[in-house]
Amino acid sequence: MKYQYRLENGRTVDAKVGNVLIEGKLSPSTAEVDRLIGQLSDYTRYGNRLNVVIYGYFNREARRRIEDVIHSHYINKVFLTYINNPRRNRSEYAR
Repeated sequence: MKYQYRLENGRTVDAKVGNVLIEGKLSPSTAEVDRLIGQLSDYTRYGNRLNVVIYGYFNREARRRIEDVIHSHYINKVFLTYINNPRRNRSEYAR
């Protein structure tokens, strides 16, 4: 496993295991969800799979948006995991 793995385009993904990239988000705000949707396009060029892991609070609308993008553009390439009770939390949830 390599943490903070730098891609050829200069962007950094949270981790890489074999040919699988991992991007984690802690209680993402709307702006962070927008950024993540943009990252999907970049990251899927550099790995066979991308696992997106969301920790903590996750707004239903944000989840729906991410799932819609995955199902319409990245089926069998991007996978979403949600962990609702992480050991680390933000002091305020972005809503």
